[in-house]
Amino acid sequence: MQEQLWGQLVQTLQDRAGLDPEKAQQVAQVVADFAQQHAGDLLGMATGGGQGGQGGLSAENVQGMLGKLMGR
Repeated sequence: MQEQLWGQLVQTLQDRAGLDPEKAQQVAQVVADFAQQHAGDLLGMATGGGQGGQGGLSAENVQGMLGKLMGR
């Protein structure tokens, strides 16, 4: 299952961000490292307990968080 999820992440980075396969692998590793370091916070956000009570991880919330992470 982890290999399948990893492959989906890498493919998504290639398709949506236009990254070449090697760069997509590198970015996926950064994402995985970040997720491991902040697993508790991410879980709290996913269950509606994070971000000052703004609710769970809706598509809009995820887009907003990623935008902030990427400086957009």
